[in-house]
Amino acid sequence: MTSRGDEGTRGTAVSGRGDRRRRRGTAGGRPARREQGQPDEATGSLAVLRSALSLIGVLGPPLTVATALLVYFGWARSDVQAQELGLEESVLGMSTRDYVLRSIDTLFVPLLIVGCMGIGWLLAHERISAAIDHGRHLDGWRKGFRLLRFAWLAVPAAGCVAGLVWPAWIELIVPLCLTVGILATAYASVMLRRITRLYDAGDEGQLPSWHWALMKLLIGSLVALSLFWELSEFAGVVGRGLAHQIVADLNERTGVVVYSKQDIQIGGPGVNKYRISEPTSACGFRYDGLRLLQRTGNKYYLLPVGWRTVADGVIALPDDGSVRFEFSNSGTGQNSEGG
Repeated sequence: MTSRGDEGTRGTAVSGRGDRRRRRGTAGGRPARREQGQPDEATGSLAVLRSALSLIGVLGPPLTVATALLVYFGWARSDVQAQELGLEESVLGMSTRDYVLRSIDTLFVPLLIVGCMGIGWLLAHERISAAIDHGRHLDGWRKGFRLLRFAWLAVPAAGCVAGLVWPAWIELIVPLCLTVGILATAYASVMLRRITRLYDAGDEGQLPSWHWALMKLLIGSLVALSLFWELSEFAGVVGRGLAHQIVADLNERTGVVVYSKQDIQIGGPGVNKYRISEPTSACGFRYDGLRLLQRTGNKYYLLPVGWRTVADGVIALPDDGSVRFEFSNSGTGQNSEGG
């Protein structure tokens, strides 16, 4: 004989299995969400976006990371450019402000492209979130995100193949592909976690909380390192290009004439020295045939107009009043009487 208590227990077990099946969803219907802690669509999308952005900013506030990237890019660009001209970057005495200003003008277009891509990703994310919230093609999204989690391997591998096809660009392609792959993996993990929270029954198969925290730390670290790697390679390309442009357009750069009381032994290809014979003149020597490279650290860095190789040297003069400078457009107006 079966007691009423046994029947009640069996009924409860059957009911529990049915509830779990309903929460997972049926083949032809819309999956049911969790009843407890069910977020609305706007709150859920905001949580996903916050989780995705936290993967990038895990090493620090976004403004701090952006400033560090700008300073590093400015330094790397200046270092490569100085080496092409036969200088050590440290002798230029550039400040953090100088590095940031030299980064902004070069990174303006890349940052604009990244911003447009970010807007495109946000628009796509809205549609994906809406489809998941309404349970449309849920199995397809699961499979797609599970495959996308391998992007941290697949995308860099594709970048290496592309680098073999275009070897001149490999130094830029590989770190960029690594960054994109890591971010795609992070986004796929966030979305899979969201689907699990919304539609999977109970906490079955859930990973411990430390797993997600460690994943955020690793992804944030790898993204930061790959970004610095990309900026380093890009800064090298830009620095070498600017150095070559300086040499090619040397005649068009700002002309400089230097006046000094004593002979300060300025020389180089195309540099002329004149002794000023006028007794009323406060300066005894005049030097022309110079072009302005830059002014940093309270010093003027000049190039001889005939500069072609690092052996021709770079001239550094202090801006402390011991010598006088005259500047002209494209080196005009530098002829003067000499004795």
